[in-house]
Amino acid sequence: MININNNLNEIRITLDKINTKIASLLSERVELVKIVGKIKKQEKNFYVPEREKFIFKTLTEKFPELDKNIIKSLFTQIISGCRSYEKIFEVGLKEDVYSLSALINILGTFTSNHFFKDIESLKENYNSLDYVLIKLDESSLSLVENTQDIFIVNEHEDKENKFLLLGKIENKDILSGKIGFLLEKNNFTKIKDRLYNLLYKTYSISSDNLFIEINYSEKDNIQDIKDIFSVPHKYMGIYPNNNF
Repeated sequence: MININNNLNEIRITLDKINTKIASLLSERVELVKIVGKIKKQEKNFYVPEREKFIFKTLTEKFPELDKNIIKSLFTQIISGCRSYEKIFEVGLKEDVYSLSALINILGTFTSNHFFKDIESLKENYNSLDYVLIKLDESSLSLVENTQDIFIVNEHEDKENKFLLLGKIENKDILSGKIGFLLEKNNFTKIKDRLYNLLYKTYSISSDNLFIEINYSEKDNIQDIKDIFSVPHKYMGIYPNNNF
């Protein structure tokens, strides 16, 4: 327990001691992350969003006096910095401040960013990147529809836009979260009635196409949800529900 008094110099000395402890713990964390990185190299999957969500949720519950958004922001940066000792992700995104803000919210600032003026340029360079970040809108259709091995890894949504972090490796071990599908609106009308017992949200991304995001939990069978989509569609993978 820290004894607080009104002596500014003594308070600063105490803060300096705390800063030293934090830096020491970060150093320990980095050493452990390096070991984890060697293990992950065998799996080729350095980013596990469900694990990060678990960290945020656990810390929020353990320290309810701290704002959960502060916890997420600080630990996203801590995780991002430590992860850079394993691997620096090569990420492609459009050249605008909203996309950059969304990327930082998901992966932190320790990434190697490649900015492109349009989706076509992003699509041309997809194979050389670890991830791409797109805004869910009509311009992104050409990338998503015409790329075979592309999956949603994580997402960020603000009041006006939804952003998707896309990668080549599908999430496999998310026990509860979201599952995404892209399809034409006229095909959605054919299967809509089958979704009656599921919590889902639709996003209109063009005059003809929409994106469906379905919430699922441990009690749900993902294959059963996939089987509902008997019409032409593109399966976009599973990803965390970032509420905690």
